[in-house]
Amino acid sequence: MKEIYSLLESLHYDLPDLTPRHFLHHAAMEAFLWKRLPEVQNPTLIDLHPSLGNKDHLRSMILKVQETHFPFGTGWEGLIHLKSTQDKNALESNAYIHVVLEIPYSQMLKLSTDSDDLEDEADIFVEDDTPFHIVVCMTAEASFCLLKAQYLQCDIGFKRVIGFKEFELGGLHPETRTGITYCHIYLNRQSAVAHQIIFQKIEEIVLKDTGECLQWRHLHANDISDMVGILEIAVDQHGRQAKGLGRHLKSLARKLPVKADLHEPHCSIQELSEYDHLRCILRLCMNHFFHNIRKTSVPDTVRQAMHSLVCMEHKNWDGALALISSEGRKASRDWLNDKIRAKFAFPGICWEKSFIPRSVWLSGNSTTNLIESMHFDVNLEGTSCTLNTISLGICASYQCGHMSESITRGIKHKSNSHQKMFATQAVAIEHSNKRLKEAHQVKVDKESRLSQARIGKGSPEHAALALQRATKHYNKALEASLQTVGSGSGRVGLLLPQNVGDARQHRQPSSM
Repeated sequence: MKEIYSLLESLHYDLPDLTPRHFLHHAAMEAFLWKRLPEVQNPTLIDLHPSLGNKDHLRSMILKVQETHFPFGTGWEGLIHLKSTQDKNALESNAYIHVVLEIPYSQMLKLSTDSDDLEDEADIFVEDDTPFHIVVCMTAEASFCLLKAQYLQCDIGFKRVIGFKEFELGGLHPETRTGITYCHIYLNRQSAVAHQIIFQKIEEIVLKDTGECLQWRHLHANDISDMVGILEIAVDQHGRQAKGLGRHLKSLARKLPVKADLHEPHCSIQELSEYDHLRCILRLCMNHFFHNIRKTSVPDTVRQAMHSLVCMEHKNWDGALALISSEGRKASRDWLNDKIRAKFAFPGICWEKSFIPRSVWLSGNSTTNLIESMHFDVNLEGTSCTLNTISLGICASYQCGHMSESITRGIKHKSNSHQKMFATQAVAIEHSNKRLKEAHQVKVDKESRLSQARIGKGSPEHAALALQRATKHYNKALEASLQTVGSGSGRVGLLLPQNVGDARQHRQPSSM
């Protein structure tokens, strides 16, 4: 039994969430059994002692070791104890858990400055009077890397720790060009105030670790061509996260000396609103944007107008918005109102609507794929864990780091996406062709029937009604075919009548 207890003691960060099932399949257990029972093929704990086949017995042993190592549990109180132990025994430069903070709900309400913030605090994931809990984990090495970073991505996940969301800030390492997570932050609210506190704490930790403050281009640059500090941050359309960043930048600007804004010299940086700051720094992930469009039930013309909004410059922006509002259904109007209400969505997808320099926009992040993949990787280590399973260090990807890798990968992903889209559109064109040919044939038959009825072979009235119905069905099929004009790769031809086909440079079907 002493051997089993020693094995449990050696599991370290796997111990807080260890269950009998996980213990039985743990790599350390398998290595131990192969070494302890070399003469047994595929040894198990039962081969060591029959009582170890009882999972309740194993659970009692695990709980005993857990109580020894985590006398305050593995939740919030246990984390406070863990940080206290770290602060006593580790050098300040080696600290990883920097902040374990609890803010009463009443104080969070005081920090909320408008009605939207007050609504945010009524978070559906927690009771209204639950205190705000935040844990900030970051290494000194990550602070120095973040100080040099220019392009950032952030994302929030929901699976890693029970009762908490996990916020990650990441990007490419400035020298090796490998993916790096600068910090892991655990919080139980997603309000704008909560995210403002996140960015404030990150700034404080960087200043503490490096002795220097983070710089933001639109606040610290001397002129528009001065590319200093953080140039761009890519996010998904999380309204409260974006607003929290804007509130933080607004608060930061008030502490700086009065200076004219780089892009609107008639006002100072202290006069900028939250969304004015976001206009200078924020970029929306186009993958999230396109995914939301795909989920919206709208006609193809409206969907194409939605897609056209993601651009450098738009030839007819107001016309596109008018088309989305007038020709779409309720879903398209709701989609448009959501983007207008967000206030930061349009500048985040169209360069001419933002104040991000053109060179920064072209070389920056158009997606949050990097931070999303990092969240996926960390979730592979385990989900629904306790707070004490927080892992240490910087997560770097296993790549050589050359920019050609990311460019090649991006080209492949884009090509695959286009091929899937073209395949789907080809199926739609084939379906339209078949439907139009059938409707055309029915219309021809009804025209022939009417001609025969007029010479005494049948009722002209009935034949005319049948032709009217066939013509209506044919016009609907023709309209559906016209909706597919401009789609597909060109390998599948679109069949249209002669008078329409000539105007649109499409070939006429032989049956028409």
